[in-house]
Amino acid sequence: MIRPPLPLLERLPYERQKRDNQPELGEALKAMTIGIGFASPRAIVLGADMEITSGTSKHAARKDYVQFLGNGDEDGVIGAIYAGVQMDMDATWERISAKVSAFIKTSEPISTASARAIVEESLAETFRRKRATTEMLVAIAKKGEASIFLKTCGKDVAPAHAWEIIGVGNSELALYLIQTMVGDRPQLESEAQAALCATRVIEIARRYVRMVGQGTRITAVTESGSYHYVDGGLFDKQLASAEQCCGFMWADFCDLDLSQEDFGKQFDLFKKRMLNAREHLPRIFPRPPAPTG
Repeated sequence: MIRPPLPLLERLPYERQKRDNQPELGEALKAMTIGIGFASPRAIVLGADMEITSGTSKHAARKDYVQFLGNGDEDGVIGAIYAGVQMDMDATWERISAKVSAFIKTSEPISTASARAIVEESLAETFRRKRATTEMLVAIAKKGEASIFLKTCGKDVAPAHAWEIIGVGNSELALYLIQTMVGDRPQLESEAQAALCATRVIEIARRYVRMVGQGTRITAVTESGSYHYVDGGLFDKQLASAEQCCGFMWADFCDLDLSQEDFGKQFDLFKKRMLNAREHLPRIFPRPPAPTG
């Protein structure tokens, strides 16, 4: 249910046309969302900024939504992030929650295919009589079934590629950054890599794309149907520290006036700094249980 990544050069014409049709940023005070989704072998990782506009003011808020498909740990989950009108997203999610609750009362298990149908029906009801540009990245997972990764715009739903971007933050800068991180691989090898890419792209885009919201939140829906999240700001702080250490190490490596002995001392210092950064890196997924017996 996950399409292979679309080459960067094939994405750019559509993205340029999409931005050309948007109003100038100075016309109104708007929160420019950036949302990113990556499919990895064991999870679908979603990341978004944490700022929304209400009238003429901005405030921090989550842009990720979750709906469990039952009462047990193996019943599955729907996770999503959005870019667009919060009222539309709230209305859609209220319908999704109501439909899931009604399904649970029938005592029948909800498959990932049924969960997708619920998402599609809810979007069709929300946007029945109006044209909308609210976008979503949706991850559906349940133990024993193939995960589903979707991208929506208004009531239109389609399978997502191995990585996707939504919102006004979907800029050529963000596309370029992801392309350099992912390359031509069909998907990232691990959830940690996906979280790294999402966090760095959001943080860098916020510095260079005007009005992108503050804060970062990373969520993950695993193939077993569990849901996890982490404050991307804490994650990015340690990543930035590690990048700085690598920069210093590279400068010392290229300094041929530095003796081998002095370089060895700098290398030991680099090792200590990297270990310290890694020690304080927040965990996205819970630690695996220790083997018994």
